[in-house]
Amino acid sequence: MLKTVTGIECQTVAAHATALTAADILIICWGSADLHSLALLVAQCRGRDLNRSVIIVGRFDDDRALNALLKLGVADFVRLPLSNVELRARVERALGLLASGLEHPVSRWLGCEEPLLCSLSPRFNAQLARLPALAGQAGDVLVCGERGTGRRAFVRQIVRLTGGAAPIEFDPETCAGADGEQLLATLLEKSADAGQAEALAACGTLLVVHDLELLSERAQSLLLKLVQSPNAKRGEGRLRVLATATDCTPHDYDRNAPLSQLIERLSVLRVRLPPLRERRDDLLPLVRLFLAQRCSELGRRVPALTPAAARYLLTHEWSSNARELSVVISQALQSTPSDVLGVH
Repeated sequence: MLKTVTGIECQTVAAHATALTAADILIICWGSADLHSLALLVAQCRGRDLNRSVIIVGRFDDDRALNALLKLGVADFVRLPLSNVELRARVERALGLLASGLEHPVSRWLGCEEPLLCSLSPRFNAQLARLPALAGQAGDVLVCGERGTGRRAFVRQIVRLTGGAAPIEFDPETCAGADGEQLLATLLEKSADAGQAEALAACGTLLVVHDLELLSERAQSLLLKLVQSPNAKRGEGRLRVLATATDCTPHDYDRNAPLSQLIERLSVLRVRLPPLRERRDDLLPLVRLFLAQRCSELGRRVPALTPAAARYLLTHEWSSNARELSVVISQALQSTPSDVLGVH
């Protein structure tokens, strides 16, 4: 299969490894679980040519080892099974090229309602597979993860699949302070009155609360009382809460604090979205997605990435995940008018 890639010479470089070499790229098909030996092989094969891009083809599960390989200059990882079309796309991407005739994840992601929920990562897709079940249940849902992992997009998708009336949305960024607390106090007051609670439950009220940890302590206390209210929670049309929070557990806070109790209460149906550094397969497709979106807004051609730029993007930790990546791409386009993006 690998020998059919045009312009690349296939040679054996170790007992359980095959390398495909070209002027600017090295592809290693690795058949062992020993990633330490692979790291030594990468260093040996690259030699003094530090600008050569390296792609590893194999089966990998150890994220720490993969991060170490990325820091050695590996540009991309490809998991088996692998088609020639996908391999060619990876090669051209590592070289800073992307043939327009190839089907690439970005072409599919651009047409999605929530492109940030498109993924090549098995770990991320395992959470996406739960969406229909989460939408079909009546229980509260807590979506956890670092900032920029797609928590809000995930909740929007649950709302979309659930259907019905638009949800009541509580966002600390836009509904903070007394206004937000008053909203929760009003809902709590209605749930305390049997007649109003029945009307509240009859319409199947959906309450979306973002960033639990950013709520004031009073707002957290009000929300806790609301989710504990038997009137608001009875019947098929009960009040349902969809909440987001940073990647945490109840044990991360004072046991008696409202936030700790709230997280514990909402964690019956809990989703954890992995950070971008645990989804390395998604990095370059997301880069192409953000480039395509931003270039469309600016009315300019989508630039290619140099191998050095791709390497930087793949090795960066991205503490703010897709949000940070989007900002970096926008800044790079504003500072570089050329058709090639490099590292400055």
